[in-house]
Amino acid sequence: MGEPGKGGRSVLGTLVALVLKTVWGIIVFTTPLLGVWGGSSLAAYKNGPIWLAILAGLALFPLLPVGWELGARWWRKRRLARKRQDAKTFVLDGDEPKGFLTTADRVILRTLAVNLVFIGGLLATHPEQAFEALSTRGDWMLEGRDDPTADGLRERIFWAADRLEWLYVAVRDNPFREFGEKLEGSDEDPAPAADVDEGLPTPGPRPTAVPPKQGDDDTAKGGEDDRGAKPQSAKSAARWPMPAKLHRLVASLPAEAEESIDSVARYIAAHESDPFLRVKALHDYAADRVAYDAEALVSGNIPPQDAETTFRERKSVCAGYATLLAALGKAAGAHIVFVPGDARTQGQGLGGGGHAWNAAKIEGQWYLLDATWNSGSVAGTTFTKGYRTDYLFTPPKIFALDHLPDKPSWQLLNKPLSRGEFLRQPMMSPGFYAQGFELLRPRRSQVSVSGFVDLEIANPKGMYLLASYGAKDGGSGGGEAQRCNVERSEPAKVHCELPSEGRYAVKLFANAEEFGTFGYVGQLEVNNQP
Repeated sequence: MGEPGKGGRSVLGTLVALVLKTVWGIIVFTTPLLGVWGGSSLAAYKNGPIWLAILAGLALFPLLPVGWELGARWWRKRRLARKRQDAKTFVLDGDEPKGFLTTADRVILRTLAVNLVFIGGLLATHPEQAFEALSTRGDWMLEGRDDPTADGLRERIFWAADRLEWLYVAVRDNPFREFGEKLEGSDEDPAPAADVDEGLPTPGPRPTAVPPKQGDDDTAKGGEDDRGAKPQSAKSAARWPMPAKLHRLVASLPAEAEESIDSVARYIAAHESDPFLRVKALHDYAADRVAYDAEALVSGNIPPQDAETTFRERKSVCAGYATLLAALGKAAGAHIVFVPGDARTQGQGLGGGGHAWNAAKIEGQWYLLDATWNSGSVAGTTFTKGYRTDYLFTPPKIFALDHLPDKPSWQLLNKPLSRGEFLRQPMMSPGFYAQGFELLRPRRSQVSVSGFVDLEIANPKGMYLLASYGAKDGGSGGGEAQRCNVERSEPAKVHCELPSEGRYAVKLFANAEEFGTFGYVGQLEVNNQP
């Protein structure tokens, strides 16, 4: 009769060895692939030559590891020859001492070492760009393919990219987050908005656009208030955007009612019974009375952003608008909270920068609003006042085009976007959807082309479109923005002939009339390769 103990240990040992060998094989196989993937994705993102990234990948394996092994073997033989010469003996082929590791073992270990150093160095020196590159262009080798196999590979590729989000978040600083950490409601966990996150809503009346400002979205003219369509329920409030006119109470607020935050809030609460229009009035006050402190943002010397300082100075960055609106809401009996996160405008990259905005709970449902971006526009250190309502009660799916809160639940979506999904979205503004447009292709924030780029845009309202391209980030491609050809059809077709290799931003502008001012509605990044 056999010995069960010994037999069991033998089987267990065999299984453990098999598992270890399998894990080791996966590590050995995937590490070089990760190095090539990271390098080539960064090259695609920065419009570098893909062939150079692939050549670098070949250097990571097998060129560098094998070269390292051959060099080490030559050095060992040379040292051995010197020792034998000193001992007055001869070195014969095969006379070299045998080590514990075989040649294959050493090549594998050297491959791991080379690739881990490369990957670690890439992540340590370019953590933000590495994550953005993997999240937006990690599937560059599948560009142009829409079959099920390619879609499955994309899903796995971007799943792997999402695993690096912690590093991206760790190195990014939102200087405005701290201003809202101690405010009431900062730790709330909201429920998704009802009936507005599964698609794009039918837009309401669109305000007249004014010229877009460099470095920000378009703005809309303010004026004497007509209250517009009065929302009667959560569903009617989702009819967005509201007319771009200040609430009548804000436009004609008595001086004695503007002595303090409390006096403003009490006056508005006493004279506006509709909960939606009350929040609009509070929002309008912050958007209209506060000027954006562009100089402070550019210099990095940001003054206090508490509500009292903002109210007194009438000047702040986004955190001041958001803290003031939260304070006005509290004083008026409205539930308005401070929401920090990242946001992107046409003057920024795909990841955007730190920002702060608000959410308001009305009749049991949450709504999103950004008084900062509704107050006007910025060009360098100059702020130009221009009230609008693009970011007032904006449907969550549209608000998430350019706002990514730190806490995913504040997206108010049943299925919140990952950061990678946010980065891959084309940089369309709310105005793009408010005018009925839909981007049919391309559907990514950045694409690579050769010589030209074509866009197709659903245009059911027959709006007029203009498109232009210009060099991005100081790259090659010329100076002044150049016009693209736009075919006014359904769908509308945009064709841009790109003059040279480089990185470009293709920007879209729209208007209801053929002539007049066209407002900015979105952009795409385009890498033109030879």
